[in-house]
Amino acid sequence: MTAGLRFDEEMRGFWAPDGAPDAGDTQQYLDAAAAGKRAERRLVLRLTLSTDDVRALDHDLDRAMQAAGVVAIGGDIGDVAIAGGTVELVKADDAVTPTTRHMRYHLPLPSAGLHLEGFKVLQEGDLTQLWGASTTLYCTLTRDSANGAVVGRGVVHIAPSAFAHQVSTMRVTGENGELRRLELLAQFGAAFFGALWQDYGTVVHRSTSIARHAAPRVHRPLDLPPAEVHAYRTEDGVDLRLTRYRGGDKGPVVLVHGMGANPLTYTLDTVKPNLAEYLVAHGYDVWLQEWRGSTQLPASTAQFTGDDVANFDHPAAEKAIVALTGRRDLHWVTHCVGSMTWMMATLAGTANPASLLLSSVGAHPVAPRLTRLKADLRAPGLLRKLGVRVLTTDSYDDESFGAKAFDALLRLYPIPREERCASAVCRRLSFIYGIAVHHPAVDEQTHATLHELFGVTDLTMMSHLATCARVGHLVAADGKEAYMPNVKRAQLPITLFHGAHNLVWLPESTKQTYDWLVAELGADSFERIVFDNHGHQDNMMGAQSSQAAFPAVVRHLERAGA
Repeated sequence: MTAGLRFDEEMRGFWAPDGAPDAGDTQQYLDAAAAGKRAERRLVLRLTLSTDDVRALDHDLDRAMQAAGVVAIGGDIGDVAIAGGTVELVKADDAVTPTTRHMRYHLPLPSAGLHLEGFKVLQEGDLTQLWGASTTLYCTLTRDSANGAVVGRGVVHIAPSAFAHQVSTMRVTGENGELRRLELLAQFGAAFFGALWQDYGTVVHRSTSIARHAAPRVHRPLDLPPAEVHAYRTEDGVDLRLTRYRGGDKGPVVLVHGMGANPLTYTLDTVKPNLAEYLVAHGYDVWLQEWRGSTQLPASTAQFTGDDVANFDHPAAEKAIVALTGRRDLHWVTHCVGSMTWMMATLAGTANPASLLLSSVGAHPVAPRLTRLKADLRAPGLLRKLGVRVLTTDSYDDESFGAKAFDALLRLYPIPREERCASAVCRRLSFIYGIAVHHPAVDEQTHATLHELFGVTDLTMMSHLATCARVGHLVAADGKEAYMPNVKRAQLPITLFHGAHNLVWLPESTKQTYDWLVAELGADSFERIVFDNHGHQDNMMGAQSSQAAFPAVVRHLERAGA
């Protein structure tokens, strides 16, 4: 005797008379269900599904299960018994989209002269879509048989309580041993939910880490003059670095990276030309400032706040460049936390820029909902209490069990469909900062080098950023209003850049800063530019940045008299 399986299923919804031809989409069913709800025409399916060979079903999920029970059809029809119904759990039968599969319900209702055909749509999605897809049945009522004239359409759903009951009714039949029954039930669950995982595990898809011992990649020679490297030291004793490329007498222009990043934002060889090359070609004296958040410096592993950067790093960099060039009219092109901390330094009066270009954020960090939730929960502070001091975006193929477990957990992290990829580094970036790049805006080679642009992240600094995000504008690490009251110090040429697809700091961030500056100081000195096809980091290193952002950088510098 073979082992079988049976369980109950209940779905509830609405239907309405609808004899129109099949429109080929689910909206037709949703419209009918909405009309049925208004008319209170209920549709309830109470089924018992069974098979006499659960092992065969495990290996062939489109093998028909028997379906018995009742369909309650609101209106003048009432309860109708199912006679000889079948259900196919997973059926690959979509000729147009082969990756789309269906659950198929074939329920003859001969005592009412009707037939109910139902389908659930299984297609690639994420975990947030799995519940709706696996519990929503689109129904067609036809006269006499599946090929008969259409009588009506509707939609029914499995409620969470009904699903819990359904799971509790699952029984293996034809097998005496309890342990063996549980084993067979687990095997069925693995087969069925494994099939769903193929479709709705895209948010937890394969994960590719960095090969630690791979041969170094071949770099493109940069079209830059010889680099001049200058060390500088802050008043609190931190050793930092400046790099100079003498492209001409214009400027000086100083390029400033973001948090947990480094100057490769502006010099990455996979971007041709990169911003440093572009500015040198336009005759600028180009400098790269590395502040203590640079992943290429030992200082990045220490604990610090934005106040430290604004009070020590930026003034020290300014002083060093003035000493080396004899020029005080320095123009700063900044990105992300580099923008925030330079705005802090300007408002605090610790530095005196001739102009500022603020990319992706200004004085008002407005984060996406998930980032705001982490900020409201004070996630960085909680991690610090657990003894975590730094996070890293690096994910290696030979890393520790704990790090691999962390990466596996991050495969559950919700990421918009357009921004999903297989990179574990990219996923870590999303968890720590938000979606770092708008994927359509970067080429594959640049995407593969993101681990070179990022690295360790100081959680003390992240706590400060979370405080600013909660308040909605720049404040000191202790929450004091150390910056915004000094708005008059921002009376200088300032241009704000933002990518329309930025999911680290939303476009509202720079809009609020622009509106604040204009309201307080007038419109003459300020400009805001939104790039429709870019996100966060890719403003400055996207495949099309030399056609979009880079010319706008030069226009800002010309407007500022650089």
